[in-house]
Amino acid sequence: VYPMDGGLHAVVETARPEAAVVATLRAAGVEVSPLSQYWTGTGTRPGIVFGFGAVDDEELARGLAAIAAAAR
Repeated sequence: VYPMDGGLHAVVETARPEAAVVATLRAAGVEVSPLSQYWTGTGTRPGIVFGFGAVDDEELARGLAAIAAAAR
């Protein structure tokens, strides 16, 4: 996990394909974006981007637990 420049977002690189991670998280009610949407050209890494500025502590904890489980 590492921060993104310009905002309250973080990046999580994943071992699983990002499309599978995004689908798993959406099914669990956790909205994320594929990391590939933030790259141009080739050489992307699988991962997700999520925002954490507009959620309360409980929502963030639930989302992070779901992300940790889905990213493996």
